Amino acid sequence: HRKPISSLVSTISGSLLCSGSWDGTVQCWNVRADRIQFTLNLNGGSAVNCMTFFRDESMLVVGCGDGVLRVYSTQNGQKMKDLRGGHQDTVRAVATFTNNNEHVFSAGKDGKIFAWNVDRGTATNIVGSDVASSSSLGLDGSGAMNSSS
Repeated sequence: HRKPISSLVSTISGSLLCSGSWDGTVQCWNVRADRIQFTLNLNGGSAVNCMTFFRDESMLVVGCGDGVLRVYSTQNGQKMKDLRGGHQDTVRAVATFTNNNEHVFSAGKDGKIFAWNVDRGTATNIVGSDVASSSSLGLDGSGAMNSSS
């Protein structure tokens, strides 16, 4: 990375560790082999703010400074999809809560939380501007969504 690291995430199994940077790159390390598995150079060098893996570890979701979520294969670093049209500003947090690899959630500097259908590339605004400073997302034991700064 040429600029500060802004995000760090590992797979549940601990086999892959990815660091994201404000320089618009993501480096993913194969922890067991002690080597870089792949490096992602995001379109236009948009800053990486947050990342998450799908539970089956097949995809990495990257939340960017340009309001786009980018989805990559963890096998080879191939871009699978850009999720656009939701956030009007920086994506500050991303999370996956389902076991079916179909949905991802994002919170942005624009104060909105979206639920994305990754297969369709569509977003539903589920929370308005009252969470403008959210930088993390989570579910409590009852399944209710929480956001925090």
